[in-house]
Amino acid sequence: MNAEQHTSPLNEWAPDEALELLVFIVNHGRGEAILQHLREHFDTGATLMPAYGTRPNKVLRFLALDEVRKDVLLLICPEARSTEMIRSVKQVFHLEKANSGIGFTIPLSEALGLHQQKERSAKLSIPDDKIHYVALCTILERGLGEEAVDVAREVGARGATVIEARGSARRISQDFAFEIEDQKDFLLMILKKEQLETVQKALSDHFSIAEANSGITFSYPLNKVIGLYGQED
Repeated sequence: MNAEQHTSPLNEWAPDEALELLVFIVNHGRGEAILQHLREHFDTGATLMPAYGTRPNKVLRFLALDEVRKDVLLLICPEARSTEMIRSVKQVFHLEKANSGIGFTIPLSEALGLHQQKERSAKLSIPDDKIHYVALCTILERGLGEEAVDVAREVGARGATVIEARGSARRISQDFAFEIEDQKDFLLMILKKEQLETVQKALSDHFSIAEANSGITFSYPLNKVIGLYGQED
């Protein structure tokens, strides 16, 4: 499929289309190029934010050379359009190659602020036997991110993207009973489904997440994945 063929604007979405959150995590500097590609060929933008990943090398970490700056792109789009986008980005930016980046989609039940601020609802059920990868999110005190990556690797995880989180403690604490203020580490790990319980339990036990104000961990299924373990799902 040629990228130049994707020209239909996003305002042509059908009102009942299922929606997905499309996420790309790539090395710093590539995010702008992908964003420009999406603008040119799909008539859409995205939210671009900085993060960092880690290299699994303790020597590099000792020398303070282990952090890898990352770009994270987020956008909401119809399920059918996300398939076109992820294939096009894979084709142009070669995300199937090792260490080139990853892309994945998350099903959404509803969204606000799209199409003249009208509410969008779309139910998307994924059969359990079709779920192969999940995203595990963990929020901890700033500085614990690297320790969490080590704990996860010991039980089979491949690594994580770490985002320095900032948020409104007053509002978030009502939802999660845990204050998200400045100086938090937000870890995103993409795992095979069968790894989730082991990794999540290891993190919960190590950081006593069951106790108040110790952290948050949650997961959700992914629809489409590229750039992970050398294969596309």
